[in-house]
Amino acid sequence: MDLHGTRAIQTLVEVLGSQPAAFHHEILALGAEMSQYIFDLSTHPNGNHVIQAFLLTFKASETPEQLDSPGAEAYADYTQFIFGACMAYCDQIGSDKHGCCVMQRCLEKGLTSQKFALADVIISRIHYLIEDPYGNYLVQNVLKLKNQMRND
Repeated sequence: MDLHGTRAIQTLVEVLGSQPAAFHHEILALGAEMSQYIFDLSTHPNGNHVIQAFLLTFKASETPEQLDSPGAEAYADYTQFIFGACMAYCDQIGSDKHGCCVMQRCLEKGLTSQKFALADVIISRIHYLIEDPYGNYLVQNVLKLKNQMRND
């Protein structure tokens, strides 16, 4: 994955995100295309920035503990493919230097329901992730959700 190519896609995501209602179909099409390569993008030094651009552009919140912004549920369709991959490949993405950053961004920027679903998978894999040099950051970010049920 080329630095300039991934930067061009990040710019495309930002442009599409400037008018999501007008570019709804294009955003879904780009997400569908990217979903085929989500693991590789998430764990690549350049590709992970494309995934993070999606999460930043279509964010529901600024911090893990923050409630969803008004109207944010409209963006869930745009980012769900990222959460799905992070849940399906939790150990592999979460223990990768760049993948861990993607998952941390998910825990910051997703809808509360998306963040909690990902947190539940991370908790189910805690015995592995807590001992991993990168995965342990995910466990720390689950605590930042400040959800008593998940923090017990």
